Amino acid sequence: MAQISCQRKYLDQHNRTAIFTTSDIVQTWKGNDCQKEIPINMNGETRTVWSRGKLEMAIALNYKIFVASTRTEFGNHDNWWREQIGNENIFFADAPKIHWTEETDYERNLRISSGWLKLFVRLGEQWPQVVDLDRSQPRPIFWTAARHTLKDRGYVLGSDF
Repeated sequence: MAQISCQRKYLDQHNRTAIFTTSDIVQTWKGNDCQKEIPINMNGETRTVWSRGKLEMAIALNYKIFVASTRTEFGNHDNWWREQIGNENIFFADAPKIHWTEETDYERNLRISSGWLKLFVRLGEQWPQVVDLDRSQPRPIFWTAARHTLKDRGYVLGSDF
């Protein structure tokens, strides 16, 4: 009974926190799940991106929102949602120090996942590890699996809205 109580307390602590990817928030093409056109200025031209409506729903439901991305920088199409979240809750991947073609797969995966690792640190969560069957040593897990680890730990994903 005490174990169930501890699990419930842990889940209650996290279930009002939503973890978004940039793809959960905005896209550059009009799809079936698009909610709102967002005009943006790109190099003097007006372009349109589409909100998927998920961020707006999470805000309306009073979720604390974090965004993690494999991208390394913001684009003009990000300004409208950045203003709603605040940069302190947005975590982008590190830029490559060398050309990406010179990185090993391992180095590239670590770099691409670095925004997610920063998010885990901010949340006070341990980054999941897997055992490498070839070397029997722990190695970092890729960001997509880490994202689902957060869901397993009680966080709500942007894709859930």
